Formats: sequence, structure tokens, C-alpha cells
Amino acid sequence: MDAKILVNAAYFAVAVVFILGLKAMSSPLTARKGIVWAGYAMVAATLVTFLWPGHDGAGMHNLGLMVAAIAIGGAAAWWSGKKVAMTANVVTSGSWTSPRANSSAAMAAAAPPPMPL
Repeated sequence: MDAKILVNAAYFAVAVVFILGLKAMSSPLTARKGIVWAGYAMVAATLVTFLWPGHDGAGMHNLGLMVAAIAIGGAAAWWSGKKVAMTANVVTSGSWTSPRANSSAAMAAAAPPPMPL
């Protein structure tokens, strides 16, 4: 079997597990399970990406930079996960969502009307 077919099948399986994890996060009863599933899916997707040599054996470029970015992002996420209380996350996400929604509404209001076909 062609390696590209296996890689695409692995990406598809990972995407399905990730989506199921996101769906499980929507309920307080299954949120922890959803977080775990989505986390495993992201680790699997990263491993598939690193293990796949690329098209025509070209290999990956900037491997060191990618590993450094994963390490820095992982360290920041781990630190904020340990430092920020779970009750503060709702307030933080709300403060980010409201300005985004307001700016989207302002952009939609300022946009010119669509041209007729």
C-alpha cells in the first residue's frame, strides 16, 4: 500500500477523533473525556506530520524551528494551565469574545451593500 494513502488515512482518523473530542467538550459531563480525546488526536497528528518524510522524499524544512515552537508553546500552555484558576477561564474567554463580536458587527455594518447579479 502506498505510504501517502496511509498518511491520509491517519490524518482522517485523527480528524474524526478530534471532532468527537470537540463534541464531547460541549457537555459538562463529558468535557474531561473530550479534552483528552482532542489532545491525543493533536499529538497523533503532530507525530504523523513529523514521521512523514514529505513529498518525493524532499524531507521537512525548519525542523529545529518547529520543535522549538512546539516546546515554547507547550511550556506556555502548561504554565498558564497550572497558574490560572479554572474559574478565571470563563471571564478570560468572555473578555476576548465580546470585542471580537463587536468588531465583526462593526465591519459588517460598514461594508458596502452587495452588488446585484
